[in-house]
Amino acid sequence: MSEKIKSLQMLRAIAAWMVVYHHFMQLFFGLDVDGFSLGALFVRYGGFGVDLFFVLSGFVMFSAVNKGHVSACRFAVGRVFRIVPAYWFHTLLVVAGISLFPQGFSYTDYNLGSLLKSLFFIPVSNPSGLGVYPLLTVGWTLDFEMFFYMALAVCLLISQRWGLLLCFVLLGTLPFVFPGGYAFSPVLSSKLLYEFLIGFVLALLTGNRGFAEWSQRYAYSLGGFLLIVGLLCMAIHQWAFIYRFTAAGSLVLAALVLESRINPQAILVKALVRLGDASYSTYLVHIIVICVALQLFGKAPAGLLMVFILALVTMLVCVLSLWSYRYVESNSWVMRLQKLFMARISRPKGVLHVSIE
Repeated sequence: MSEKIKSLQMLRAIAAWMVVYHHFMQLFFGLDVDGFSLGALFVRYGGFGVDLFFVLSGFVMFSAVNKGHVSACRFAVGRVFRIVPAYWFHTLLVVAGISLFPQGFSYTDYNLGSLLKSLFFIPVSNPSGLGVYPLLTVGWTLDFEMFFYMALAVCLLISQRWGLLLCFVLLGTLPFVFPGGYAFSPVLSSKLLYEFLIGFVLALLTGNRGFAEWSQRYAYSLGGFLLIVGLLCMAIHQWAFIYRFTAAGSLVLAALVLESRINPQAILVKALVRLGDASYSTYLVHIIVICVALQLFGKAPAGLLMVFILALVTMLVCVLSLWSYRYVESNSWVMRLQKLFMARISRPKGVLHVSIE
C-alpha cells in the first residue's frame, strides 16, 4: 500500500521550479544581478531548491525502509530504475543539443570518458572548464543521491535491523574523514550529505506518536513558526551550512505538520501535487529548454521579449516535464524490465511494499 504525502509533493514542485528560475537567470543574465527584483531573489535563493530535495530524499528513504522492511537488493534495484532511465534519456538529449544548438549549450561539453562517468554518476571535471559537473550539469546532485541510495543499500545488506543507523553514522562521519583529491571526494567529503540525515531525523520525529498528536493540536501555530524560521534562515544563510540545514529542515517539517490542513480538492493543491509528481523530470528537462531558448534569443533579453521568453520557457518546461514523467519515467518497457529484475530477487515473507518515489 502506498500513499504520497501531498504537502511533500507540493514542496517538491516548489523546489524544482525554484531551480528552474535560478538557472533561467543564471544562463540569461549571469549571477551578478543586484537589487530586490524577483529575478534577483531567484539568483540568490533559487538554488536552495536542491537543499529541499536532499532533505526530502532522506525523509522518504527513511520512511520507506523503516516501515516497509525493504531488502537491500530490492531497494537498490528500485532506486536505479527510478533514477537512471530518465537521467540517461535527458543526458543523450544534451549530446544532441550540443550538435544542434552549440551556442546555447556552450557551457557544457563532453568526451567519451566524461560521458561515461556522467552516465554512471562518477564526479567528473566538465571538459568545458565549468568545474566538476556531468554533461547534464544538474546531474551533480544525482551523484549525491545515487551515493546515498547505494550507501543505504549496503548498510541494509550488512544489517536489515540496523541499516538505517549504520547509514546515519556513515554519512555523518564521511565529510570529516574522507580526504580530498580522489574521484569521489566532491561527494564523500561534502557537508551536503548531512541534509539526507536531517531527513532521517524528521522522519523519526514525525513518526513518534506523541509528537504527531502534539503537532496536530497546534498545527497552524507550529507550521507558521517553522515557515518563518525556514524563510528567515534561507534569507540570511549566505550559503553557511548551519542556516541552509535549518532552513531546509524547518520548511520540510512545516509541510509535514500542515499536511492534515491541506484541502486535497483545491485547484492549486491539485496543480502543485501534479507538478510535484513530475518534479524529477522538471529538474532534468528545464536546463535543456533554457539552453535552446538561449540559442534562439540570445543573452540578456529586455522588456517584453524577456517576459515572452520567460513565459515560453515556463510553458515548455511544464509540458515537457509532464510528458517525460508519463512516457520516460513511467515508460511501460522500463516498468516491465524493473518487474523482471524484481522477480529475480527473492521476496522476503511479510514485506510491506511502500512508495519510495
